Amino acid sequence: MARVPGSEPLALLVLGCLGWVAGGFIGAGVGLLAGYLLERLSLLAKAASDATPETATRHGQDTTEHPEAAPPREDSLGERFFRAAFLTLGHLSKADGHVSREEIQAAERIMQRMSLSAARRDAAMQRFREGKGVGVTLARCLSGLDEWLAGHPEISLLFLEVMLSVAWAEGAPGTEKRRVLQEIAQRLRVEAGEFARAEAQVASGRRSPGATAANESYAALEDAYRVLGIPPMASDGDVRRAYRRLISRHHPDKLLAQGLPDEWVAVANEHTHQIRRAWEVVSRVRGLR
Repeated sequence: MARVPGSEPLALLVLGCLGWVAGGFIGAGVGLLAGYLLERLSLLAKAASDATPETATRHGQDTTEHPEAAPPREDSLGERFFRAAFLTLGHLSKADGHVSREEIQAAERIMQRMSLSAARRDAAMQRFREGKGVGVTLARCLSGLDEWLAGHPEISLLFLEVMLSVAWAEGAPGTEKRRVLQEIAQRLRVEAGEFARAEAQVASGRRSPGATAANESYAALEDAYRVLGIPPMASDGDVRRAYRRLISRHHPDKLLAQGLPDEWVAVANEHTHQIRRAWEVVSRVRGLR
């Protein structure tokens, strides 16, 4: 039964008076003591009630020793980014009519870099499968996110690089996959030069088996220039400026400040590592510090 605020002094007074009538001063003392004890029991009962899971939930308190992370809200930016990315990966992979084992493995590597929990991994695979569905369009995959991405060019570029990493899983993408990639770039307002540089960054990780050491070294240098987005005849100053600009654009802290969801930081770190590797190749050949 609910306690009426301010009722405690009244209860003490009533019990004290009854005790006085029954036994004088001693009875009054016993009555007051009984009233005090009843009030303490009432407070303890209320505290126990407030500690129940139902009451704690009502008050927004956590009652578990190791609470599970709350599931992401469907309308949050992080969840929209997550949904759009894996829907688009599925749509892109199916663009030529089939999804290869290499493409699935490339998508799984992205999930591993993100350190997804089992539940989030299942959610990612579900989105990937949805994206492969008949009649699924790129507009549907990017719905609710493309306009936001278009206003954040650095994050748009990272999104495109993730798509390229799967599109190149079997080697240079064919006509249908390239058409989807170009549509992604167009929707996200990624310029042609940035598209070419991002693709070179992905392609640089693929080497033809059996290449000689000399050819391998030459190809690595060519790729490094492409990753940095500069021609081999660029000046040393241009090389340094290109490298610093790219590192700045891909820096995880900058991307996080612009709204990149935390789950994707490890992916951003991987692309930053590729840019640094390209700089190391070029700077070693040129003798730059």
